[in-house]
Amino acid sequence: MFWILLLISGVVSYLLLIKLPKRQALLSKLDSIKGPPALPLFGHALDFQVPSKEILVVLKSYLDGYGSRVKFFLGLQPYVVFANAADTEKILASQTQIEKSSDYDRLHDWLGLGLLTSGGEVVS
Repeated sequence: MFWILLLISGVVSYLLLIKLPKRQALLSKLDSIKGPPALPLFGHALDFQVPSKEILVVLKSYLDGYGSRVKFFLGLQPYVVFANAADTEKILASQTQIEKSSDYDRLHDWLGLGLLTSGGEVVS
């Protein structure tokens, strides 16, 4: 019983001391980007319960309602969509904002390792 309590307290401490401050920092950076109101825990996942060819229609409706930059959440994971070429260029050309989420790993087989999918590491 002692070991279970120790494990639970360790997990809770990790979440509160390490993960929560990182999440708060990320969300504060995204505060300036508009987006539709999200449901707790689900985010906008229910909006994306459409056939795959309709997903762009959902994203277009977000962009029409909130401008050329829009944020949305799938579960607790935030996503940002840019529809402005200047914004996209700033992100892709940045040396500091080059770390990409693990979602981009799924694109490697399709697009290869290039400007869109690579991280900051140097490949020789």
